[in-house]
Amino acid sequence: MQLKYIFLLKKDAQKNSFPSNVFFSEIFKNVTKNSFEIDVTKYKSACISYSEFFDKENGNYYLTISFSGDKKEYTAQALSKTHSTLTKGSHRSNYFIVTVLDEVSEYYANRAYPLFGYFERKVRELSLSCCYQDFWCRMDF
Repeated sequence: MQLKYIFLLKKDAQKNSFPSNVFFSEIFKNVTKNSFEIDVTKYKSACISYSEFFDKENGNYYLTISFSGDKKEYTAQALSKTHSTLTKGSHRSNYFIVTVLDEVSEYYANRAYPLFGYFERKVRELSLSCCYQDFWCRMDF
């Protein structure tokens, strides 16, 4: 699963390179050039990999975070925790963080859709039967 972000430089911030190792070491553990660790649960942590690109011309920073765990639920939990840690807090003061791709939300939406789909069909059936019944009763053929 992947998460993709664009960090848009705020107007009052300086236009310089994005110090990702420094930025990540403030909020994650064991930060290397292309990975870091995050505690998913009290006893389990995940090693998340990332790739980055800094556009010197406009000061925008592009970040792709990915993780492939044994189970999709654990992968989604790890990336969800990474997302919430990354997008909240004072460490993001110089940037607007825009989520471009969120496969975690897609995973949860696909899991929830059968329940919502069933509910939506039942509500539609109820509303249409009430509307049509009222509508056809008033029609003069």
